[in-house]
Amino acid sequence: MNSYKVIRSFSHSIASISFTLLVSISLLLTTNQLNAQVSLLGDSVYTTVDVSPKYSHGNLQKKINKLKQYPTNAMLKGLEQVVVVDAIITNEGKLVSAKVVTDADSEFAEEALRVVLTLKEWSPAKRSNQNVNCSYSIPISFSLNPDEKEFASAFKGIDFDKESPLFILDGKKVGEFVSIPAHNVRSIRILKGNKAIDLYGDNGRYGVVEMTTKNGTPPLR
Repeated sequence: MNSYKVIRSFSHSIASISFTLLVSISLLLTTNQLNAQVSLLGDSVYTTVDVSPKYSHGNLQKKINKLKQYPTNAMLKGLEQVVVVDAIITNEGKLVSAKVVTDADSEFAEEALRVVLTLKEWSPAKRSNQNVNCSYSIPISFSLNPDEKEFASAFKGIDFDKESPLFILDGKKVGEFVSIPAHNVRSIRILKGNKAIDLYGDNGRYGVVEMTTKNGTPPLR
């Protein structure tokens, strides 16, 4: 009888402990779920804010212009475009992701995205006096100056197989693209196919642009 009471008492204790554990686990799960919901609310990304985010390192447009490189083939074709990139900037002022939201030429889109993803540090947006995550649109403009437009006109109708040709300026190899004032161009000669490869080897496989100048003006780009 005493043994039964002990066993019964022990069973009640186990049941009580089990119930307590179940209640504790249930409360823990509920708390975690609430925390997850609160975290989710905290991670909301707003498109409308009271104060827009601000780039932390000076004038945003000047920084973009400094970082931006005109896609070679787009310049040769005289193409211009404005690419809009939507960036996610956190409530801690970090740019964490970006995507192109306009219908843009692939070269322009890739360059615009590259530029925006380097703009890491911002003053965060505010909503009701609180720092919040937000989606912020950043336009990246690709435009040519008059000299570059006139220079590009020399290449109309020429297809470089969507690859950058080799540029030779006054007998010297230069970077992917070089632009000089139109009034200082003495001559432009374009070589393609075997003729380009015969003269410049594998470097000429996508074509060669030979330019000579009148006064040796430094490249604009």
